[in-house]
Amino acid sequence: MNFGLCELRLVAPDCGDEWCTEEALSRACGAVPVLDNTVKFDELSDACADVGLVLATTARPRDCALPVYNPREAAELAARTISTGSRVAFLFGSEKNGLSAEELRVAHAIVTVPTEKLFFSLNLAQAVLLIAYEWSAAQSSTRPQERTGDKQRDSQEMAATGKQLEALFSFWEHALWQTRFFRTGGNAEERSGRPAAAMAKLRALLMRAQPSSGEVGLLHGSLIALFKPKAPARENRQPESIKEGGDTTM
Repeated sequence: MNFGLCELRLVAPDCGDEWCTEEALSRACGAVPVLDNTVKFDELSDACADVGLVLATTARPRDCALPVYNPREAAELAARTISTGSRVAFLFGSEKNGLSAEELRVAHAIVTVPTEKLFFSLNLAQAVLLIAYEWSAAQSSTRPQERTGDKQRDSQEMAATGKQLEALFSFWEHALWQTRFFRTGGNAEERSGRPAAAMAKLRALLMRAQPSSGEVGLLHGSLIALFKPKAPARENRQPESIKEGGDTTM
């Protein structure tokens, strides 16, 4: 709460439903409301379902072709995104293992703290503090109307949410299987590995673009139209009043 971040979401914590313990409350001091309002999710995709921009923090960039920002750049991007009316999430991994490659799939960009190359690891509390401070600084330097956004802004201009993106990727993959773009031949490893690699590249391509809600809707709709084309409209249909061999009367 020191720097204005008050909403916490936990994904499948090891402690189950017991994160708000007496010890946690004691350590939180005046930040007890954060713990009281914490929401737990079983799946990361569900936690990001209503989020338009996910910024994942990791010690080093992975081979996932996502943009990489330092904390200041990420905070400024977050402030700009919020000004459009979209929600933003900073994603942190566990203290022990950080974020896995699978967990980075929901991210639009990576946030890396520049550190000494031979000793680049930060503990979770340090990483959260740095990101939170830069977020607060970015908010302070943003004009009030930019922080709150235009309440009349078209929802189509807002960043696409995680729910919209997951629906798109799910249909996209299904369509590629149904049209035999992904072939069923080969061994089990090839059948699972190649489609997964292809979908990872398509996902990274779209996540890098940080599309708007309207853009994702357009892409999803066009894919549905291509995969499930409607019957062509019959043109120049004969009026019902004209019977075979008969005359037209007005």
